[in-house]
Amino acid sequence: MKIYIERNNFFSNYLRCQRLGGHLPLEVTFFDDYDLEEAEEHDICLFQSFYLHKYFSPKVKYVWDLDDILENKELNLKEKRQEIITEMRRCFNKCAAVIFGSQGLYDHYKKWYSGKYMIQDDYIDPCDHTQKNQLKNDGKIRIGFMGSGMYEQEVRELIPIMAELKKKYPIDFIVLGVGNCKPELIAEGFKCIPYDARYGEFQYLFTSQGLDIGIIYQKDREVMLAKNYLKWAEFAWLGIPVVASEWITGKYIPKEYYVPFNDLKELSGAICGLLDKEKREKLGKKAQKYVQRFSLHNFIDKYAKFMESL
Repeated sequence: MKIYIERNNFFSNYLRCQRLGGHLPLEVTFFDDYDLEEAEEHDICLFQSFYLHKYFSPKVKYVWDLDDILENKELNLKEKRQEIITEMRRCFNKCAAVIFGSQGLYDHYKKWYSGKYMIQDDYIDPCDHTQKNQLKNDGKIRIGFMGSGMYEQEVRELIPIMAELKKKYPIDFIVLGVGNCKPELIAEGFKCIPYDARYGEFQYLFTSQGLDIGIIYQKDREVMLAKNYLKWAEFAWLGIPVVASEWITGKYIPKEYYVPFNDLKELSGAICGLLDKEKREKLGKKAQKYVQRFSLHNFIDKYAKFMESL
């Protein structure tokens, strides 16, 4: 079986398509620019960027890896949203199958699509995670948050809470990504470290911060419905203990492997519970052991069988 896989600079494409393609026991060709004639030399085309595919060939089976709510109201104007919806419905109609990146994402789109599908949450590829967390010994407890620009609301709500904690405890707050919040973070003496879509650079920036605690704050809003355990897994793989919004992380991860909070009123208490170094290390090691189940290598057979069944 020959499979034609999209490659682009998007963070999710790297994780969900490119890393996968490198391990599949199939004949794989990666493409940067979709070529119809080249696609027709393959059995399956795996893609993410729906707007690239103006032409679907009847000679190829198309599999759409969908990992986000693309037409969401928060990030798109009405006209743009309608355009995206039209293109998405066309892709749903043309695809032989769809891979949904979370149960919440499938629930959101199941009225749009009734064909063959697989729900596959994100995974961690150990081949990427060869660097270790570079712990610092500067007397500060380094608390980290990471995310794309869609987390601007969340970060702006976290800043005053972290500022209050800083008055009482020797903490530092470090945000990877979310560049629009940089002025507010700097004003409070915190750090904002932008990164581009190349996953290798992200890994270096992530590990070099020497984080002691990770925060996962996800407000109950439409764009978050597609999220899963990925942020927890990124922290846990490095042994970094996590405080996390329970409404997302709790769907996947037992409470014994992170400290849950349901709203911002509970966040300070959750963080304070990990200010003790011994408690942090114990939770971090426990999570690091549990996260091994989310290795990409555990899902390869599932993917191969799914592709072969089409």
